[in-house]
Amino acid sequence: MEKNRKGVHHVEYVISVSIFFLALLFFLYFFSFYVERENLPIEELEKIFLEETQVSVSVVLLVTEQKSNCFRIKLNSNFFPEEKKILIKGINGEKVTFNLSGDEILMNSQNDLNYFFVYFSNDYEFESERAQQNCQFFNTYNYSLPYEEKFISKEKILGFAYNKAKQKLGRDFFINVTILNDGSMDIGKIPPKVASVETKELKLKIINSTANIMLAKIILQVW
Repeated sequence: MEKNRKGVHHVEYVISVSIFFLALLFFLYFFSFYVERENLPIEELEKIFLEETQVSVSVVLLVTEQKSNCFRIKLNSNFFPEEKKILIKGINGEKVTFNLSGDEILMNSQNDLNYFFVYFSNDYEFESERAQQNCQFFNTYNYSLPYEEKFISKEKILGFAYNKAKQKLGRDFFINVTILNDGSMDIGKIPPKVASVETKELKLKIINSTANIMLAKIILQVW
């Protein structure tokens, strides 16, 4: 009986140790796979590209009680009080010139309007023209709640630092940005035919300094 008990204990010990080592190998395998996936060069290139080109832009809808081509109203508290951080368009994309004066905003438009889109951003600068005439203060108006969205900046794509990104990535890469109805831009070198190339495709929205928003297909390649 004593020998049988020792034999059973020995088998149980062997099984327990085997299960432990199998579980350890299983954990190490999937951990190494996860680490490898986290550090794929193509994923790192995507991260670098977004860090260098992505901006956050907010927009509010401004509605006035009556139409006019000249407004002076209180500045919304959400806006960054810098003219280059704000851009205003009419409801159909019409250009609206404006000035900031203290806690007020003066707006001139070519047409009589009462609906406006106001774009503003803390990390992006717009191009807009200054208003030319002053006008009566409007008391009846309403701002919507701001809506924030992330975009790729066309200007930041044009200024993308290829050599700096290549050094950070530790290998060579190529990026093609094709904007719907607005041509394409390339960053880096076209991959050699003999190289093993990793490729990833992104579809993102691009914004330019006049708040035109476009769809784009972005091809990332690393070798």
